[in-house]
Amino acid sequence: MTYVVRRNEAEYVVLETVEGRQLKRPAQVRVLAESERMNVLEVTMAGGSESPPHVHDHDSVGYIVSGRVRMRLGEQTWELSAGDSFYHPPELEHQMVAVEDPSVWIEIKSPPARTWLK
Repeated sequence: MTYVVRRNEAEYVVLETVEGRQLKRPAQVRVLAESERMNVLEVTMAGGSESPPHVHDHDSVGYIVSGRVRMRLGEQTWELSAGDSFYHPPELEHQMVAVEDPSVWIEIKSPPARTWLK
């Protein structure tokens, strides 16, 4: 079990897909912490980048660190900026669009999910 992960030592992944769906532009993810019950990710997307609409089978909560993100969850859309947070429940379609360059958020998934491996 790893209890401390230094940012410069964190696993770094360039995402081409999310939940098996192709991204238009790659995103970057750092795995900041991981246990049997959750993982903590730092997600960075360039302005204009977006995830395809997708669903997943885990809870996902997040906190916008910098930039602005447009989040669609079901039929509702919000514009989020630094200091705002969000929740994506399982099985509800959602999409993230980076409005500013770069947009960075911390995302916690439970149970832990590496959605880029699907």
